[in-house]
Amino acid sequence: MKEMQRQNKWTPPESTVLKTKDWLLQNLKDEKKLKAYYQEIFPEQRINLKKPISLDQPLWNTVCEHPSAFVSVIPNGRVWGEYTIISPDNKLLWDVSYSLNDKPEASPIFQEKELPPIKYLNETVAVIAWAGQGNFYHWFYDILPRIYLLRKSGIKIDRYIVNAYPHHPKTLELLGIPIEKQIHIHHPSKNFHLQAKNLIVPSAKFNNAKWTVDFIRSEFLSKYKVRILPGYERIYISREDASYRKIQNEDIVYDILKKYGFRKVHLGSLPLDMQFSIFHSAKVIISPMSAALSSIAFSQPGTKIIEMVYATGHAFNGFWQTCNYLDMEYYYFTCPIVPPQKEHYNHNDLTVDINKLYKSLELAGINKISN
Repeated sequence: MKEMQRQNKWTPPESTVLKTKDWLLQNLKDEKKLKAYYQEIFPEQRINLKKPISLDQPLWNTVCEHPSAFVSVIPNGRVWGEYTIISPDNKLLWDVSYSLNDKPEASPIFQEKELPPIKYLNETVAVIAWAGQGNFYHWFYDILPRIYLLRKSGIKIDRYIVNAYPHHPKTLELLGIPIEKQIHIHHPSKNFHLQAKNLIVPSAKFNNAKWTVDFIRSEFLSKYKVRILPGYERIYISREDASYRKIQNEDIVYDILKKYGFRKVHLGSLPLDMQFSIFHSAKVIISPMSAALSSIAFSQPGTKIIEMVYATGHAFNGFWQTCNYLDMEYYYFTCPIVPPQKEHYNHNDLTVDINKLYKSLELAGINKISN
């Protein structure tokens, strides 16, 4: 391992924030040199999507904007924590760093008076780690697509900085990153502080762009033995084994859904190939808002998705977008939360309006199964 300890030179009051491209232009002083340090892989995009189908008022604007996706080379760049990128002259590169509500001033680094010693690697090191790594959706749609950007850049990489979760190393190996090339960030991450000869940093704010869905679908369908499973044509994704966002009246809901031929599934304990096969087999999927719906990326065109979402507060549009990309039918209906409200707005449990459930099934053309 080509590494050494370096003195910490972090001085928060003197630090400023810049976008990666602006910092490179400022330091290169020659825009002609930029191509060697900054590659735009996908341009900024603005697209119109089909409206979701619902009895409720529209939740989202059908015009979706996706920022450009790029790969940058930061000579002597540094990584602190899990997702904070610092230039060698102490600038926070905020467009490739995570901060609350995407506000640079909310970066956790500005809460630190001093950072730990710097470990220096005389290598080309790429950053894959990003926020939300423990969540199935963010792992698949926000983090793994960074690998695709790195591939497209053509840059030869010695090692990769990755989040340390039990299932991550195996998935990364499947995508061509062997364990010996992985540098793991463990929790708590405040002691992680690494500088590389060349730090390769892909963008990470994709807003569920179509290319991320295409990458995940093609990559995993080619590596797992996804098959059609009899008996999974209509499935209900249950969260009764989860710690939050449960359906309070699930017993009543599932008694109704059984009459329509739905099968209850709990995905958390299933291996990925089984999860993907279930979604690939289903013709109708009904579920509360859940990261488990990430696997609709492996469903077939024409599949009908019915999502139960919050009546107020958090409304996530990623699954509707994915249905648009893959030519599936997306339906939703809103559900009131179960009081009292929890501290995290997306942890509240839901109560299903049974009348809305019946009407949504009718709207989607789902009929009862004859005995």
